[in-house]
Amino acid sequence: SDAKMHTVAKYLMELSLGSSTMFTYLPSEIAAAASYISREVVGERELWPKTVEYHSNYTLEQISDCIRDLKGVLKRASSSRHRAVTSKYSKRKYLRIAKSATLCSFVETL
Repeated sequence: SDAKMHTVAKYLMELSLGSSTMFTYLPSEIAAAASYISREVVGERELWPKTVEYHSNYTLEQISDCIRDLKGVLKRASSSRHRAVTSKYSKRKYLRIAKSATLCSFVETL
């Protein structure tokens, strides 16, 4: 659903704030990468359709490194550095996205 995809993207962007790896990327690149990964998490058929490319102003090639690094941040999200963000996104208000089966099974594939 759109709400789930939106919440996953917000979770990813907040996780990125605590990672020095992500400091080399523009906020717009992180937002685009979070959008791509969230589409992947919820099982969208088209992960980077032309409309998303147009509105983000990024091609998939331009954000591929950022996607890779943001997936690495997600994989390490259970570490103490990210505990506050993970705890926040485990609450009902945020659809318990950090503990959702969908996200957890996705992280296992990383």
